Parts: sequence; structure tokens; C-alpha cells
Amino acid sequence: MFKKTFNMFIAQPMHGCDDDLIRGQRAAITKIVTAYVKDEHFKDVMFEMDVNAIDQFDVVDPDDFEKTHHSERSKRMYRLGRSIQYLGGADFAVFYGDWMHARGCVVEYIACCQYRIPILSEKTLIEFCKGHGEFDDEFELLWPDEFNEFHDTSGVINEMTEMIIKSFNFDVPDINKRVWTRDTVEKGINEFLNDEENRQKFKRKIYDSLSLKPEDEVKDLITLSDIEKPIIL
Repeated sequence: MFKKTFNMFIAQPMHGCDDDLIRGQRAAITKIVTAYVKDEHFKDVMFEMDVNAIDQFDVVDPDDFEKTHHSERSKRMYRLGRSIQYLGGADFAVFYGDWMHARGCVVEYIACCQYRIPILSEKTLIEFCKGHGEFDDEFELLWPDEFNEFHDTSGVINEMTEMIIKSFNFDVPDINKRVWTRDTVEKGINEFLNDEENRQKFKRKIYDSLSLKPEDEVKDLITLSDIEKPIIL
């Protein structure tokens, strides 16, 4: 069977970073990107595909490197030039982490723009991870803030969803199998709350669950507009 391999260039800050951490991050990015490319672009094709991460990190400098490059600036620029050469052989690039504050990464980004090398954005990969729990370990390693925010939000979404289902006897047998996102839950809740009777019932449930005072005494605390979109964070 025919096999297509895509070469990926990973640009990330490296100076002063722990080597093992960098290797772990690159392995995690490669795993996620491989799954993303297969799932989003080559799900139904009749050939195998793979993603190869170009290794511009574990590269041995020439024997005369120290003699030829006396200053730190010279060494960095030599390695940057070597990375640009590797970038020229990439089918696409991924820019990871705080790359905008790393001079070499900025140069690599400009090269991608000027020479039309596609860039697979971090945002795309983060959204992919949110819908694929099997990559939670990689998700947490690469983007811990987004990981924690997503799972905190998921807890709120699941709690609100369970409350609606139990309160109004919704028949959703596959509730725990669904992939819930902010958009899908917001759409479902908004459709449900379009009915005035449902909206008032749901509002009353919120008051009761929070042990709030009668509605006319707590208008400043919680309003109908707050209830209509309860999971917009």
C-alpha cells in the first residue's frame, strides 16, 4: 500500500530550556498532529500516512564548531541558519509555546510567511485535544492552562447538563458518551430556553439549588439574562 509521509517542522523556544522537557513536548506535538492530520484530512483515503517531525534539536555540531564560532551570537546564528535549511524541507510547521518572544522562532515564522510554508496553529491543536480525551496527557503537558480551564468548564457543563436532564426528564441515554463543548451545550440550552415555560422552570430550579430568596428580592443578584446563557464563561 502506498504511504505518504509529511515532514513537520516544530518551532519552539529552546535556549535555556530543559532538554528532556523539549523532547517530551516535541513527542507530544507529533502524536497529536499525526492523529489530527489523519482524522481531519485523510480519514477515508486509500493509503497510509504518517507525520515525521524534522529533528533540528538533537543535531551534532561540526567538529570545528567551537573554533569557527567564537561568540555566542555566532553560534546561535549558525544554528538558526541550519534550522532554516531544515524548514525548507517541511510540508508544514507548528509554532509552539512562547515562540513570539524567541528571536530564532520569529525569523522562522517570517520565513514561513515569505516562502508560503503552511502553519498548523496551536489553537487548532488545542481544539482537537478538547474533543479527544485520549490525548489528555499530551494536552496537559503542552498547554496546562488551557487543559485546566477546559476541564473546569467541562465540570460545570456536565453538572448543568445533568441538572437539566434530571429536572425535566430528558431522554438522553447516551449522555455520558457525547462530546460536550461550549457551543453544543449553549445551542441545546438556548433552544430549550426559547420556551417561556421552560425558562421559568429552569430559573426556579437555579434559585432553589442556590437557596436564593424570592425573585423580587434578588433581582440584582441573578437575572433572567444571566440564566439564559449559564455556561458562557
